[in-house]
Amino acid sequence: MTRVLEIRPTKTYALLVPENFEEDVEGDVASYWMAGDPLLLQLSSRARVDGAQIGAAQRLNERMQHPGHSQFVPASIAIDGCPDVAAAMARDGDGARWLFVYAVWPSLTVFATLVHPDHDILTPSWGLDAISSLRLA
Repeated sequence: MTRVLEIRPTKTYALLVPENFEEDVEGDVASYWMAGDPLLLQLSSRARVDGAQIGAAQRLNERMQHPGHSQFVPASIAIDGCPDVAAAMARDGDGARWLFVYAVWPSLTVFATLVHPDHDILTPSWGLDAISSLRLA
């Protein structure tokens, strides 16, 4: 069994990843992967300072309007303690499988993207476990 570590990509949220993870941060996007594993997890977040929070389903619907992906299929992802989660799977022109997840709390939105070049994106993986472990810090 692989040991996991809690990491905080920002001061606002945390998640669990395998202890031997690789990381790259560019601007407000954090990327995580495991050596020898083609699965890639990317995360970004936005804190709500004022105004009404936009819900996960609305954010996901807007994301699905972007070109480059087709065959969006709703997906069920559970994130304990997150009051509003929406997810969908898609394929790109090269056949890669994508999972888009919005996790929305009153004060924060986390957007998670999981991609694999050729297998079912909902196959149990460290990436799905990491998304399911998202929590406010």
